Amino acid sequence: MNITKQDLKEDFVYGLALAVLFMVLLILSPYMIHPVAFTGSMEPTLTGGDLLIVDETATFDDVEEDDIILFESQAIYEGEIIAHRVTLKTENLISTKGDNNDVHDRAYGETNINDDTIEGKVVYVIPTSRLIPF
Repeated sequence: MNITKQDLKEDFVYGLALAVLFMVLLILSPYMIHPVAFTGSMEPTLTGGDLLIVDETATFDDVEEDDIILFESQAIYEGEIIAHRVTLKTENLISTKGDNNDVHDRAYGETNINDDTIEGKVVYVIPTSRLIPF
C-alpha cells in the first residue's frame, strides 16, 4: 500500500477539522482540559503529558469507585491538584490511590476528599505522550 502526499494532506485536513470541532465542543461544555504531571503515580493508565477531559461539575455524589478524580491535596502535595483513582466510597468518605502506588493516599494523610476539594471527574483521556514522540 503506497501512501501519497495527497493521502497525507487529506488525513491532516481531516485530523485538523476533528481537532477544531473537538475544541469547540469542549469550550461549550462543562469540561476542562487538564494535563497529567510526570509523577508516574498513575502509570500505565495515565502518563505524564496526557491530557484529561474533566467534568468540573462533578460532586461527591457523582463520584463512584474506580473513577479517576482530580482533587486538591490537603496533605501529600498541599494545595496541588492530584489525579488518582477512587478505591473506596462510603456515605461520607472517598479514598484514592495512584494505580502505580503501593499504598492508599489516606496513609499519607489525604483523609478529607469532599465537595470542597474535588476539582472534577475524568471523563476521557487523550494519550498525547503516546502520540507525540519526544
